[in-house]
Amino acid sequence: MGDNEEIKIQFVLLGASGVGKSSLFERYFSNSFTEKARTLVADCKSKIICLNKSVEVQLSVWDTAGMENHQGMMPQYYRGTHGYIVVYDVTDKDSFNYLDTVLVNADTFATVNDNVKIIVGNKIDKVESRVVSRAQGLKYANSHGALFIEASAKVNEAVDHIFEKLVSEILSKNILPGSKSKSDDAIDITKNTPQSTSGGCAC
Repeated sequence: MGDNEEIKIQFVLLGASGVGKSSLFERYFSNSFTEKARTLVADCKSKIICLNKSVEVQLSVWDTAGMENHQGMMPQYYRGTHGYIVVYDVTDKDSFNYLDTVLVNADTFATVNDNVKIIVGNKIDKVESRVVSRAQGLKYANSHGALFIEASAKVNEAVDHIFEKLVSEILSKNILPGSKSKSDDAIDITKNTPQSTSGGCAC
Protein backbone atom coordinates (compact mmCIF):
# COMPACT_ATOMS: atom_id res chain seq x y z
CA MET A 1 0.00 0.00 0.00
CA GLY A 2 3.03 2.24 -0.23
CA ASP A 3 2.86 5.25 2.06
CA ASN A 4 -0.89 4.96 2.62
CA GLU A 5 -2.15 5.07 6.19
CA GLU A 6 -3.53 1.69 7.25
CA ILE A 7 -6.45 1.45 9.68
CA LYS A 8 -7.84 -1.85 10.94
CA ILE A 9 -11.39 -2.10 12.25
CA GLN A 10 -13.35 -5.13 13.40
CA PHE A 11 -17.14 -5.59 13.55
CA VAL A 12 -19.34 -8.45 14.72
CA LEU A 13 -22.94 -9.21 13.69
CA LEU A 14 -25.15 -10.21 16.62
CA GLY A 15 -28.80 -11.02 17.21
CA ALA A 16 -31.31 -13.83 17.59
CA SER A 17 -31.44 -16.74 15.18
CA GLY A 18 -33.30 -16.00 11.94
CA VAL A 19 -33.10 -12.19 12.01
CA GLY A 20 -31.02 -12.07 8.83
CA LYS A 21 -27.45 -11.61 10.07
CA SER A 22 -26.02 -13.81 7.32
CA SER A 23 -28.21 -12.17 4.69
CA LEU A 24 -26.87 -8.71 5.61
CA PHE A 25 -23.34 -10.16 5.69
CA GLU A 26 -23.62 -11.72 2.23
CA ARG A 27 -25.38 -8.71 0.74
CA TYR A 28 -22.59 -6.42 1.92
CA PHE A 29 -19.67 -8.58 0.86
CA SER A 30 -21.06 -10.41 -2.17
CA ASN A 31 -24.13 -8.38 -3.18
CA SER A 32 -26.13 -11.60 -3.09
CA PHE A 33 -29.22 -12.84 -1.26
CA THR A 34 -30.45 -16.36 -0.57
CA GLU A 35 -33.99 -16.87 0.68
CA LYS A 36 -34.08 -18.87 3.94
CA ALA A 37 -30.30 -19.24 4.04
CA ARG A 38 -29.15 -21.27 7.03
CA THR A 39 -25.75 -20.68 8.54
CA LEU A 40 -24.33 -23.35 10.84
CA VAL A 41 -20.87 -21.91 11.58
CA ALA A 42 -19.49 -18.46 12.21
CA ASP A 43 -17.86 -16.78 9.24
CA CYS A 44 -15.48 -13.88 8.78
CA LYS A 45 -14.83 -11.72 5.75
CA SER A 46 -12.81 -8.61 5.16
CA LYS A 47 -12.55 -5.84 2.62
CA ILE A 48 -10.55 -2.71 2.05
CA ILE A 49 -12.41 0.59 2.08
CA CYS A 50 -10.62 3.59 0.56
CA LEU A 51 -11.52 6.71 2.51
CA ASN A 52 -9.34 8.93 0.34
CA LYS A 53 -6.08 8.72 -1.64
CA SER A 54 -3.97 8.22 1.47
CA VAL A 55 -6.21 6.40 3.97
CA GLU A 56 -7.48 2.83 3.69
CA VAL A 57 -9.61 0.93 6.20
CA GLN A 58 -9.21 -2.83 6.44
CA LEU A 59 -12.63 -3.86 7.68
CA SER A 60 -13.08 -7.32 9.23
CA VAL A 61 -16.60 -8.55 10.01
CA TRP A 62 -17.66 -11.65 11.95
CA ASP A 63 -21.06 -13.20 11.23
CA THR A 64 -22.02 -15.19 14.34
CA ALA A 65 -25.08 -16.85 12.79
CA GLY A 66 -25.26 -20.49 13.89
CA MET A 67 -23.58 -19.68 17.21
CA GLU A 68 -26.71 -18.61 19.12
CA ASN A 69 -26.89 -21.97 20.90
CA HIS A 70 -23.17 -22.03 21.71
CA GLN A 71 -22.90 -19.06 24.06
CA GLY A 72 -19.75 -20.46 25.66
CA MET A 73 -17.89 -19.80 22.40
CA MET A 74 -19.21 -16.28 21.87
CA PRO A 75 -16.63 -14.28 23.90
CA GLN A 76 -13.94 -14.93 21.26
CA TYR A 77 -15.98 -12.97 18.72
CA TYR A 78 -16.17 -9.93 21.00
CA ARG A 79 -12.38 -9.79 21.45
CA GLY A 80 -10.85 -6.78 19.74
CA THR A 81 -14.20 -5.67 18.31
CA HIS A 82 -14.74 -1.96 17.73
CA GLY A 83 -18.29 -2.08 16.35
CA TYR A 84 -21.34 -4.20 17.13
CA ILE A 85 -24.08 -4.63 14.53
CA VAL A 86 -27.04 -5.80 16.61
CA VAL A 87 -29.87 -7.08 14.40
CA TYR A 88 -33.54 -7.77 15.01
CA ASP A 89 -36.37 -8.72 12.66
CA VAL A 90 -39.09 -6.05 12.43
CA THR A 91 -41.66 -8.84 11.93
CA ASP A 92 -40.62 -10.72 15.09
CA LYS A 93 -41.18 -9.05 18.47
CA ASP A 94 -39.25 -11.79 20.29
CA SER A 95 -36.10 -10.92 18.34
CA PHE A 96 -36.56 -7.29 19.38
CA ASN A 97 -36.96 -8.27 23.03
CA TYR A 98 -33.78 -10.38 22.75
CA LEU A 99 -31.71 -7.24 22.14
CA ASP A 100 -31.31 -6.73 25.90
CA THR A 101 -29.49 -10.06 26.20
CA VAL A 102 -27.24 -9.29 23.24
CA LEU A 103 -26.22 -5.89 24.57
CA VAL A 104 -25.51 -7.23 28.07
CA ASN A 105 -23.21 -9.86 26.56
CA ALA A 106 -21.48 -7.29 24.39
CA ASP A 107 -20.80 -5.05 27.39
CA THR A 108 -19.65 -8.03 29.47
CA PHE A 109 -17.16 -9.49 27.00
CA ALA A 110 -15.97 -6.38 25.12
CA THR A 111 -12.22 -5.76 25.18
CA VAL A 112 -12.29 -2.37 23.44
CA ASN A 113 -13.44 0.54 25.55
CA ASP A 114 -15.97 2.98 24.07
CA ASN A 115 -16.96 0.58 21.32
CA VAL A 116 -19.82 1.61 19.05
CA LYS A 117 -23.13 -0.22 18.61
CA ILE A 118 -25.72 0.09 15.88
CA ILE A 119 -29.20 -1.38 16.23
CA VAL A 120 -30.50 -2.69 12.89
CA GLY A 121 -34.15 -3.43 12.16
CA ASN A 122 -33.97 -5.89 9.25
CA LYS A 123 -36.65 -7.15 6.81
CA ILE A 124 -38.46 -3.83 6.34
CA ASP A 125 -39.51 -5.11 2.90
CA LYS A 126 -42.17 -7.18 4.74
CA VAL A 127 -44.37 -4.14 5.28
CA GLU A 128 -47.63 -5.94 6.12
CA SER A 129 -45.92 -8.29 8.60
CA ARG A 130 -44.17 -5.59 10.63
CA VAL A 131 -44.78 -5.69 14.38
CA VAL A 132 -41.95 -3.43 15.58
CA SER A 133 -42.28 0.18 14.44
CA ARG A 134 -39.40 2.39 13.41
CA ALA A 135 -40.22 4.65 16.37
CA GLN A 136 -39.86 1.71 18.80
CA GLY A 137 -36.50 0.75 17.32
CA LEU A 138 -35.19 4.29 17.40
CA LYS A 139 -36.36 4.82 20.99
CA TYR A 140 -34.63 1.61 22.07
CA ALA A 141 -31.37 2.54 20.34
CA ASN A 142 -31.39 6.03 21.84
CA SER A 143 -31.97 4.62 25.34
CA HIS A 144 -28.85 2.46 24.97
CA GLY A 145 -26.62 5.08 23.37
CA ALA A 146 -26.56 3.19 20.07
CA LEU A 147 -26.89 4.23 16.45
CA PHE A 148 -30.03 3.09 14.62
CA ILE A 149 -30.99 2.12 11.10
CA GLU A 150 -33.62 0.02 9.35
CA ALA A 151 -32.67 -2.11 6.37
CA SER A 152 -33.59 -4.96 4.07
CA ALA A 153 -31.01 -7.47 2.93
CA LYS A 154 -33.53 -8.90 0.47
CA VAL A 155 -34.05 -5.71 -1.55
CA ASN A 156 -30.64 -4.26 -0.65
CA GLU A 157 -31.99 -1.24 1.19
CA ALA A 158 -29.54 0.66 3.42
CA VAL A 159 -27.22 -2.36 3.84
CA ASP A 160 -24.03 -0.54 2.84
CA HIS A 161 -25.07 2.39 5.01
CA ILE A 162 -25.01 0.16 8.13
CA PHE A 163 -21.30 -0.50 7.74
CA GLU A 164 -20.40 2.97 6.47
CA LYS A 165 -22.21 4.62 9.38
CA LEU A 166 -20.43 2.44 11.92
CA VAL A 167 -17.00 2.97 10.35
CA SER A 168 -17.57 6.74 10.30
CA GLU A 169 -18.63 6.80 13.96
CA ILE A 170 -15.66 4.70 15.06
CA LEU A 171 -13.19 6.89 13.20
CA SER A 172 -14.77 10.04 14.64
CA LYS A 173 -14.32 8.62 18.16
CA ASN A 174 -10.77 7.44 17.41
CA ILE A 175 -11.55 3.89 18.58
CA LEU A 176 -8.65 2.17 16.89
CA PRO A 177 -6.31 -0.72 17.74
CA GLY A 178 -3.82 0.47 20.32
CA SER A 179 -6.02 3.28 21.66
CA LYS A 180 -8.36 2.96 24.63
CA SER A 181 -8.19 -0.83 24.51
CA LYS A 182 -8.59 -3.16 27.47
CA SER A 183 -6.17 -5.61 25.84
CA ASP A 184 -3.86 -6.00 22.86
CA ASP A 185 -5.43 -9.20 21.55
CA ALA A 186 -7.42 -7.81 18.64
CA ILE A 187 -7.92 -10.34 15.87
CA ASP A 188 -5.75 -9.33 12.95
CA ILE A 189 -7.02 -9.40 9.37
CA THR A 190 -5.42 -9.89 5.96
CA LYS A 191 -3.34 -7.08 4.53
CA ASN A 192 -4.01 -8.13 0.97
CA THR A 193 -7.20 -9.07 -0.87
CA PRO A 194 -10.53 -9.68 0.87
CA GLN A 195 -10.97 -13.27 2.02
CA SER A 196 -13.31 -15.45 4.02
CA THR A 197 -12.60 -17.76 6.95
CA SER A 198 -15.24 -20.13 8.31
CA GLY A 199 -15.36 -21.79 11.70
CA GLY A 200 -12.09 -20.44 13.03
CA CYS A 201 -11.27 -17.77 15.55
CA ALA A 202 -9.23 -15.43 13.38
CA CYS A 203 -9.97 -13.60 10.20
